[in-house]
Amino acid sequence: MKNKKIIGIIIAIVVVIIIIICGSIVYNKKQKNNITDQNTKIEVKKNEVKVNPTANMQKPKMLTEKELEKKEKEAAEEWKIKENSDKKYVTLEEAQDYIAEKSTELLRKEFPNEKSNELNNKVRAILSTTITAKVMKDKFYLNGPKYDLHQFDVEIRPNDDLKFALNINTDKIIDNSNKYICITRTFSAE
Repeated sequence: MKNKKIIGIIIAIVVVIIIIICGSIVYNKKQKNNITDQNTKIEVKKNEVKVNPTANMQKPKMLTEKELEKKEKEAAEEWKIKENSDKKYVTLEEAQDYIAEKSTELLRKEFPNEKSNELNNKVRAILSTTITAKVMKDKFYLNGPKYDLHQFDVEIRPNDDLKFALNINTDKIIDNSNKYICITRTFSAE
């Protein structure tokens, strides 16, 4: 009986010793890992370069009135281009309006003394009879009901030598003018 108690105590002591040894091994490994992590963190901190975030920032410069006007004009043109590109395919009436607007702008530059409202009305009246579905099909080789606005160029020229052009004599709009509004189809690489 005494022998059984002694054997039990010895086994308990051995189990406790094994548990202590295993615990100390695990504890040492964790400590070793922590020390390595801390050394790595310290090394990383040593390698970091201190950067002053405000050093590279430039102070915004004040724009002059001319620069502001130029920026506003560029923004307006970009918006107009975007607006036009959003509405690429249009009906015949919208194509007439587009061509009339372009023609009126060019006529205003060419003949600054003329009233823009009168020019616009005359151009629209002429285009409603000259830019028809039949003309679009025969002259520009386009079938409706939708037309690609980006295929049309409008310019004012003294002669009518362009092959794919519909020329409207400006004499119908402004008395004694010998130029033509040339509406041409530009062929894209598509």
